This record gives sequence, structure tokens and C-alpha cells, in this order.
Amino acid sequence: MNIIKMIQEILPLVLLLSTSLVVHFVPIKPFQRGFFCGDHTLKYPYIENETIPQYMCLLIWILISGITIITSQILNRSTSAKDVHRMITGLLCCILVTDVAKYSVGRLRPHFLTLCNPDYNNVCFDEEAYYSDGEEEHLNEFYQKYVNESDVCDNEKSHLLHEARLSFMSGHASFSFYCATFLIMYVRNSQLWSKVTPFIQILLFVLATWISFTRISDYYHYPFDIVCGALTGVGFALYFCEKKVEETTIIKDNTMNDVTLSFKTYE
Repeated sequence: MNIIKMIQEILPLVLLLSTSLVVHFVPIKPFQRGFFCGDHTLKYPYIENETIPQYMCLLIWILISGITIITSQILNRSTSAKDVHRMITGLLCCILVTDVAKYSVGRLRPHFLTLCNPDYNNVCFDEEAYYSDGEEEHLNEFYQKYVNESDVCDNEKSHLLHEARLSFMSGHASFSFYCATFLIMYVRNSQLWSKVTPFIQILLFVLATWISFTRISDYYHYPFDIVCGALTGVGFALYFCEKKVEETTIIKDNTMNDVTLSFKTYE
């Protein structure tokens, strides 16, 4: 029975992790969304050195989560393997949903046209872009051609253009707000952090918010991408934290029932 129960707990993690690895390392094409040539929201500069790269975001939250959980386990023994299992399961679910949104929507990042660098004269202007006054032709400055061809961009930047189609929703925001919300709920339920709980919770929220805002200032995401990513992370964290609260309540109720039965038996 223990082996079966262990398989039931580990199998979902393996499946979720495998799916996430496939999405990240197997060359899957996102939805090929087109663009308007005059769309200035896609012409922001490309910043190669991000404020918080993906690996740094991952390390920050792994370190903070590890310190919080290990400290609680050593000093208060309030952490169980179920807590870690629940947190990892929820995190993998959050990452999977975020990746599905990225590849399904294919929203272009604010620096897409900077990387694409199409030949505007050949790609963006055709006969409809000009009008004649009877003597000569003039360019219509209000003309907006929608370009949906995939071969109009610089092929030498194909790996960067792949990432430039994954704006919605922000992985940094969903990951950061999931970890922050889960830990905020975690320290609230732990007696170890009772005196400094508000301070820790505020720091976690501010850190997640700052990491998310850097994606806007680095021109990798739009505010809407950040909001949707944050809501996704918070939603998954609350759901998996709620499961812990329900299990704790059930355990407490069972314990009280056992105590009541013991008193009745003694009487």
C-alpha cells in the first residue's frame, strides 16, 4: 500500500516535470502572429542584459523557499514532506499553464520589430500605400499593412525571434507571485514566524512585484502580461495552500473526536 501511495504522489510530479521539459527544450513553434508595420508598441529597444534573467529568478525563489522551509523544519518542525510535495506540484502546474498560454497566444514582445528588422520598403508598402493627386504619387502616412509572413525577419536571429513571440503571459510574474503567495500563506500558519510575519509577507510581496516590473522596464512584457501572470501564480498558490488548510482541519477534527471518545470510554 505504501508503494502504491508513493507512486500516486510521485507520478503527477514526473508527468508535469516531463511536460515542462518538453515545452522548454523541444523546438515547438509558437502561434505565428502577424504585425502592423506602423505599430510603435513593437519597436522598443532590445535589451540583451536583463535586470533579472530567468535563471536568476529561479535561483532567488529556490533559495528563499529553501531557507524558509528548512528553518521551519529545524526550529519548529512545522514542515512535512507533503508541504514540499504540494508546493512543487502547484509550481509545476503554474509553469505548465503559463507555457501553454505563451505558445497558444504567441503575443509579440515590445522589442519584436527591433529584432525582426524587416525590409520596410518591400514588406510594408505596396500599391495601396500610395495615392495620387493627379500629378504625382504620395505615401499615405495613415496606411497600416498587416504582415503575417514568417520569412520577413532576419533569419540569423531566429532563436531570439522565437522568444520574441512569447510575451503573454509573463513567466517571471507567474513564478514569482506563486512562490511569494505560497510562502506568505506558509509563514502565516507557522508559529515560528508569528512575531515577524507581517514584515516577511510584505518583503515577499515587494520582491515579487519588483521582479515582475523589471520585465516591463526591460521591454520584455506589457503590463497586461504581468497582471495575468501574477493572477495565475496567486490563483495556483491559494488553491494548493487551501488544500493544506483543509487537510489540517480534518486532522484536527479527527484528533478532537479521538480525545472525546477517550473521555467517554474512561467515564
